This record gives sequence, structure tokens and C-alpha cells, in this order.
Amino acid sequence: MKNKSKFLSTATAAALTAAGLLVVPLAPASAAPGQSQGQGTAWGKYLNVTSRAVANPAHRVALDSAAVWGPLRSSDDSPASATASAQANCSGCSAQATTLQVLSSAQAANIWANNTASAYTTGDWASSAAVSVQVVTATRSNVIMANNRALSVNEGCTGCASTTAALQYIIVGGKAEALSDAARSIVRQIEQQLGFTFQSDSWRPKSERSARARASANDAAERARAVIAADTGASVESRVDVDTED
Repeated sequence: MKNKSKFLSTATAAALTAAGLLVVPLAPASAAPGQSQGQGTAWGKYLNVTSRAVANPAHRVALDSAAVWGPLRSSDDSPASATASAQANCSGCSAQATTLQVLSSAQAANIWANNTASAYTTGDWASSAAVSVQVVTATRSNVIMANNRALSVNEGCTGCASTTAALQYIIVGGKAEALSDAARSIVRQIEQQLGFTFQSDSWRPKSERSARARASANDAAERARAVIAADTGASVESRVDVDTED
């Protein structure tokens, strides 16, 4: 018997795809394990960063990871965005995407930041997991507009599982500097560990998987918050959103 699932209308699917929440099935295969996209600080890459893992019959296990960091300048009047998208389209496939974005601003009066993790599973006994972490540090800011969202969707599949977590940190005040290399490395490890935890728990019943996902995300969020607070010397506002579906 088929699992209960969230069926998307054409309009809803189109809207989610346009927003980057769903990966279209024709997207190219994701990066090989260990390969990162957008690694570094070159301008044009860190303001908008995306990891995208698509599992299909040709690539049954898909892993993708992206990590970028750099300054958020006062001239940047468009939202910074971090997105992790995972999609499993075939029976028994698995997809995992993780994204880390670290932005710093010493001058920007207004800050816009969007952070999204989405997972979409259509294959029987398939699983998809996505984790996106966004860190924005600012020495001053008059207006902060931040959105943080996790979305998991299964459609027409049996035994399938989707799990997502979006972790966002907004830091205003403290030392006028970006996160140190050591702090970024620790946060990166926490983020990737969370993604693998979600995948390893995909076989568990939904109630148990959901509880474990939320506990793991909250623990990871607190560990990352403590590292960021110690590194910046500022109070840290953290936001955690977790979604599971089977």
C-alpha cells in the first residue's frame, strides 16, 4: 500500500521550482562524494550559494556540498541566499545536499538573508536529505530581514523518506571581523554530520525519525551557536526549522 504523501498541484510545483525549493528532474547529476561547489570567496559566488543533489537511475547515490564565505557590502541591495536541495527520483536511491554560507558586514545598514533546505522524494524506498546553514555577522544594522525554511515532500512513493533542516544565525555587534577559519571549520563539520545523520536514520518510522531529526538539529544548532558566539564575542540569534516526511 502506498504511503500517504503530499501531492503537489502544477501551480505549487511550478512555484516551488521557481523559488529553488525543488530540483527539476532534468537537472544534471550532482557532484561526486567529497567534491564541493562554490568553495572560496570570489565575488559573485558567495552572495548566492546552492548545493543540489539529484539521484536518478544513472546516479543512484548523489552527494553535493557547497561552502562559501565573504563580505556583505553596503552596495549589496539584493538578498543573500543559501539553498540546499536534494531529490531522489528512483527506487532505492539516496540524495544528500549540504550548504554553508558565512557572510560578514562592517557597514551594511540593511541586511536581507534567505536560507532554505528542501528535499523531494518520488522513488520507492528512496531517501533525500538536505541541510543548509547560513551565518550573517554584522557590526551594525538598522534593518534585518531574514527568512529560514525547511521543506520535505514525498510524492507517490512507498517506504520513502525526506528530511530537511535549515539553521540560520544572525549576529549584530561584537568584534568587527568575520568568523575565523577554525570556527568555520567546526560549523562545517557540524553541518555535514547532521546531513549524514538524517540519511542514516531514513529507515526509521516517521515518528521516531522526526524526533531524532529535531533533537539532532537542535543539538547541532546549539553547538554551532556556542562556537559562533565565542568567536565573535556577540550574542547570537539562532533559528532552526526541521521538516520530515514519509
